[in-house]
Amino acid sequence: YVEVIDDNPATAKNFDIDAAVTKQRVLATSGPFITLAKGTVDATVQMKIQGPSWMPVESVTLYTDGIEDTVLELKPYDNDPVRYDGIVTLKNNAATWGVAVVRSESSPKPYLKAKPRAVSSVLYLTD
Repeated sequence: YVEVIDDNPATAKNFDIDAAVTKQRVLATSGPFITLAKGTVDATVQMKIQGPSWMPVESVTLYTDGIEDTVLELKPYDNDPVRYDGIVTLKNNAATWGVAVVRSESSPKPYLKAKPRAVSSVLYLTD
């Protein structure tokens, strides 16, 4: 996914797509959707994980400065498409950037043969 103003792929402009990629407004996913934002308090991240009800979403790992910081175990299946929505306090309170990775060790056959994965774009934690 690439975040642009016009969400219609047929009319999205190349310039807007290039700008979104440069600003790291992208998400690599086979289904789960990650939204990351700086928290309102230092050393916190607002994180939202979403996925369809038929797709297992089992964990999210937040890496800061390339090192595993926080792992959250999630309920694999949930009738609510929002699997997690909250604030994570970082263990590395001096971190300059973070990336979230969503994983599942099971496959939601017959809908998808692969194990669901998602990787957020980089979230810069300093100004």
